[in-house]
Amino acid sequence: MPARELQAVGVVLATVPSGERFLRLNILSPDEGRLVAMWRRSNKNSGSSPDLFDQAVFHLEGSSSATTWFLKEYRLEHSRRALARSYRTLQLATRLGELLWRNLPHTEFFAPTAQLAIDAFNAFESSTLPQCVYLKALYRYAAEEGYAVRQHWLADMPTREQERARSIIHQPLEMLSAENDTVAGTMIEKIERWLRADTDIIVP
Repeated sequence: MPARELQAVGVVLATVPSGERFLRLNILSPDEGRLVAMWRRSNKNSGSSPDLFDQAVFHLEGSSSATTWFLKEYRLEHSRRALARSYRTLQLATRLGELLWRNLPHTEFFAPTAQLAIDAFNAFESSTLPQCVYLKALYRYAAEEGYAVRQHWLADMPTREQERARSIIHQPLEMLSAENDTVAGTMIEKIERWLRADTDIIVP
């Protein structure tokens, strides 16, 4: 049976070693959605291995019945290795990637989710306020999935907390401060609790 081939643009949400020779890539494509690809690691390609949060064009091959692809080659468009400069940045970016991946089976249109991932990873890369980035991403994701995050989660807060949350969510990152990031850290637990209790969004 002839192998299938697929060329897809996407962003790597997770990398997981699989045995001694393979790296499993969880890829979010705006056109194809959720793609699982195996990359064979070798001394020959060790310097150009796909990395977490990479944005690339992936050339994939697989059998007609398999759900897992093999990565033949890829063309890197944007590397985000700078995210590893801060543990908290890497932790929250990885958490967002896992959340998006777990919820993809229930997603009807992949392009908005892919754009959210790209926007958030770019913000994680350029900003020193990772908790603000993550809070903004969760709020946006819930809203884009059709949940009344503003009317319910935000509106149910005490007035002072509501004002501080609105300030973080609605202002550009460049206008926020380290103090806002500390506040965002306290808001993350609250919005994740609300997502678990009042929505179908799976939170890691």
